[in-house]
Amino acid sequence: MARFCFYCGRELATGEKCDCRVHQSTSAGSATQTKQAPPPPQAPPRPKAAPQGKAAHTTRASHTARPKSGPVFDKAAILAGVQQFVRYLARPVETIRQSVQYADPRRLLTLILLHAALSGVAALILSQLGTLDLLLQLTVAGSADNPALGAIFLAVQGFGLTLAMDLLLIIITQIALKYVFKASYSLVRVASSLSPVFFYSILFLVLALFSLTAVPISSLLMLAAGLAVSAIALYLALRQLTNFDENRCFMLVVFILIAYTSVISMLLSLATPVLTVLLDQTLPL
Repeated sequence: MARFCFYCGRELATGEKCDCRVHQSTSAGSATQTKQAPPPPQAPPRPKAAPQGKAAHTTRASHTARPKSGPVFDKAAILAGVQQFVRYLARPVETIRQSVQYADPRRLLTLILLHAALSGVAALILSQLGTLDLLLQLTVAGSADNPALGAIFLAVQGFGLTLAMDLLLIIITQIALKYVFKASYSLVRVASSLSPVFFYSILFLVLALFSLTAVPISSLLMLAAGLAVSAIALYLALRQLTNFDENRCFMLVVFILIAYTSVISMLLSLATPVLTVLLDQTLPL
């Protein structure tokens, strides 16, 4: 009976053993050895170090270099500010929106101080005309023998009163936005957005000063017109700042104006008895 290999199927003679498995393992080992091993990974090239002297010189130069101080008055900034104020007259609505969008605290500070200084000048002019004798009688009586001191007191009174009223408007606007209308903005952001309001207040105050000596009633009407224009500027500024709809923004402006005038009238009513007592006890210097 014929015999065959179990692995390769070759016919075997009687007593013969097939060596196919030995040949297969030998050929497999030789094939494995002939395979090439993958090349070892190469290390990334190291950056060349700068010369020691050059690096030390660069470090020393960076430590010793100091920024050059610019001029005290920037002519370009002053020219840009003048152009901005001119645009308030030529294109007021667009300029108000731009001033709110790109708010500048330095411009706000300049406008507030200028407004207060002009109010001090207005107090001096009104005292010379005799218009504020009743309101400013305390200062006039206290410095009757010293006109220069009386003029300084009058200017300081006008300056301080207007400065306090401007700051009061900013604070009331901030409180109304944060606690009544639930719109949270920083105090600096809100104050800077009110720059157009103070600009138109200054403009109409200057116009009122020009007509004060000739027709006093005209200056009073000019101040009333300035209050109306400032209210419109306040509406446009707050609309740009808050993105409220027209009805809600209108109610916000009405609320601010009512609160503002109420606080001022309350302070005046509280201060009147104190001023009366001081007037009764004041003696000329």
